[in-house]
Amino acid sequence: MKKTPFVLVFIAVFATTFFAINKFAPVFFASSTNPNQTREIAPTKSETATALTILSDATKNTDSSKEKLNPLSASSTNIAQKNTFDPIINISPEKIIQGDPIMISVKNATVAEIQKIYFDGKSLWFFNYQKTPTAFYGFDINQKPGQYVIELKMEDGREIDKKIEIVERPKIEKPLGIPEKLGGNTPEAATALVTNLSKENLLINNVWSVKKLFWQNKFQYPLANIVVTDPYGYSRDTVGYTITHKGADFRASVGTSVLAINGGIVRLAKQFEIYGNTIAIDHGFGIVSYYMHLSKLSVIEGQSVIRGQTIGLSGMTGYAESPHLHLSVKIDGVSIDPIEFLNFFK
Repeated sequence: MKKTPFVLVFIAVFATTFFAINKFAPVFFASSTNPNQTREIAPTKSETATALTILSDATKNTDSSKEKLNPLSASSTNIAQKNTFDPIINISPEKIIQGDPIMISVKNATVAEIQKIYFDGKSLWFFNYQKTPTAFYGFDINQKPGQYVIELKMEDGREIDKKIEIVERPKIEKPLGIPEKLGGNTPEAATALVTNLSKENLLINNVWSVKKLFWQNKFQYPLANIVVTDPYGYSRDTVGYTITHKGADFRASVGTSVLAINGGIVRLAKQFEIYGNTIAIDHGFGIVSYYMHLSKLSVIEGQSVIRGQTIGLSGMTGYAESPHLHLSVKIDGVSIDPIEFLNFFK
């Protein structure tokens, strides 16, 4: 039962007593026109009703105010609920094709509140980027087109799903010969090329990444001036063999400074017959960048590098018909379109 404030009770009692006294024990006042004439002052019915109405309204207003101030009231509970938001999964880019990377960011949550992020049943590494929980995933160029689900599991038990669709990459094929330094356009040279590529890929694919973030700033391009000469994802017809180009080629004359696209640890700095002088940098959390066909290596394995540091000079070593820089980026061992990856950080 709600209590009426003491002040209001006092006012009500006083008003009622006052009217009662005037009705049953009249007070005589001197008339302004005749001092000897007296008249009785008594409350009318309307005055009594007005007093009771004032008391009733005051009581209602007080009760209403108390309810508004009650933190356990329904209205307060609704306000608290409005300030609680479910996590939201954002995916970039909006249109995803085979060979693309995706950036997964979670709003209305912290890293500590997230238990797992899954894609197709696989648990993904996630970390803070610009104060937002973030994860990357790379689609193989042969990823089956169709719908997939990204799952978010929170520490408090909530689960949120996000559906995405992968579409087919346009098929493009171009001829590419074998330079004379590798035997020219002969079946024997082509067979040797493919055999050596398989051997070198074993070493390239063994480059590892650790669950540690070596960067804070945005990724950048590996050259001061950017001209893409060969994009990612098309097929090269090489004397009867089809070799998919899993990187991007940039125009660069011999001796141009090649820059680390972000901070990391050099995991590989080695000369190959096909890939030429090659550097691999582990940026952490599954992201590794590769720089190929260099004329000079300026770093050694195990060395820490920072974003924008010169790590070597461009060239045309290995399977290269003209000077250029080949850049590849892998996410958890999957070669993805490096241009699309760098577009995340524009």
